[in-house]
Amino acid sequence: MKFRDLHINIRIRIAVDFVQKIFNNMIIPFMAIYLTNHFGLKIAGILMIFAISMGILSSFYGGYYSDLKGRRRVLLIAEFINSIVFISMAIVNSSWFILPFITYILYVIHNIVVYSATPAADAMLIDVSTPEIRKYVYSISYWVVNFSFGIGSIMGAFFYNEYFFEVLIASGISTMIIFFIYLFFIMETKPIDSNVKIHKVNLFLMAKSYKKVLSDKIFLVFVIASLLLMSIELQLANYISVRLTSEFPKQNLFGFFEISGIEMYGLLRAENTFLVISLAFLVERISRKFDDVKRLCIGAIIFTLGYMVVGVSNSIWVLIIATFIFTIGEMLYVPIKQTFLSILVDENSRTQYMAVYSLHFRFALIIASFSITLGGYISSISMSLIYAVLGSISTLLFYKLIKNSKLV
Repeated sequence: MKFRDLHINIRIRIAVDFVQKIFNNMIIPFMAIYLTNHFGLKIAGILMIFAISMGILSSFYGGYYSDLKGRRRVLLIAEFINSIVFISMAIVNSSWFILPFITYILYVIHNIVVYSATPAADAMLIDVSTPEIRKYVYSISYWVVNFSFGIGSIMGAFFYNEYFFEVLIASGISTMIIFFIYLFFIMETKPIDSNVKIHKVNLFLMAKSYKKVLSDKIFLVFVIASLLLMSIELQLANYISVRLTSEFPKQNLFGFFEISGIEMYGLLRAENTFLVISLAFLVERISRKFDDVKRLCIGAIIFTLGYMVVGVSNSIWVLIIATFIFTIGEMLYVPIKQTFLSILVDENSRTQYMAVYSLHFRFALIIASFSITLGGYISSISMSLIYAVLGSISTLLFYKLIKNSKLV
C-alpha cells in the first residue's frame, strides 16, 4: 500500500490536517496566554472552561447531524465559518484596535465549529477505508499530526508576540482555500444504506443512542483513568505555558540564544514532538520484553514525574531533561492504553464508544483550563503535587481495571 493508492478523500484529509494543525498550534494554544494578558489569570481559566464546554456540547450535535445530513456538508460549513472567524479575529487584533472580548467570542465560535466537524472528519476516514489499511492510514496521520504540532508550536512561540495579526490573516486565507478544496474535490461518504431513517435532528433520540455506552461501567472507569492522565498532559499548553510566560527569567541556551518564557514553552513542545517522531518505534521495540500492565503503569508514573518537575522548574536544562522523561513515559503507556481500548470497545457500537471515549480529552481540557484559575491561588509546588495525585489515581485505576477485567 502506497499513499497515492489511498482514496482521494483520505489523501486530502491528511494533507489538509497537516496545514490546519500548523496554524491551529500557532494560535489556539496561545489563547490561554492571550486571555490571561487581557482578563487576568483567574478570569482566563473560567473563560477557557466555558469555551471548551460549548465545544463538548457541539461535538455530540455535530456527530449526530453528520449521520443525518452527510460528512461533506458539515466540513464545508465548518471551514467556511472558520475562515470568517480567523479573518475577524485579525481585524479586532490589528493596528487599528484591539478588542479582547470580541476575540474571545470568536474563539468560542471557533471551538463550536471545530468540535462539531471533528466527528464528521473521523467518520469520513472510516467510510472510505477498510480494516486492512486503517493501521497504515492512522500511522501516517499520527506522524503528520506530531510533525505539524512541532512546526506550529515553534512558529507560534516566536510569532505570537510580534506577528499575531499576520498569523490570523494567513490562517483565514488557508482555511478558505481548504473550503474550496473540499467543495471541488471531496466526495460525500455517508453510507446510502444508513440505518438512520429520520431526516430531522431529534435530541431525544440522540441522547438515547448513547445510553448503552454509558451503562458499561468497566469502559467508563477506563475513560476516567485516561482523562486523569490527559489532564496532566494538557497542563503544558495551559497552566505551565502561563507560568513560564510570567515566571521564567530570560536565559541563554548554548550561550547564543536568549530564551524567554513563551519561547521556552514552544521549545518544550517541539522537543516532545521531535522525541515522539524519532524515538517512538525504538522505545516500542525495547519495551516489548516487559509485561503490558507493567509497561503501562511504569510509563504513567514516569510521565507524571516528568510533568511534576516541568510544573515547578525555571531552569532551561532541568525543563529539557524533565520533558525527555515525561515523553519516554508517554511513549511507553500510550500504545498499551490504545490496545486495551480496542479490546474494551463493543464492535457493534464502536462509533458510539469512541464518541464517549473522546470526551476524556474534552473534559481534560476543562480541568487543564481550570488549572489556570487555580494557579492564581496556589503555588506551582502545590500544582505539582496535584499532578502527583492525578497520576497516582490514574495508574491505580488502570492497574485494577486491567487485572480485574482479565484483559491480559
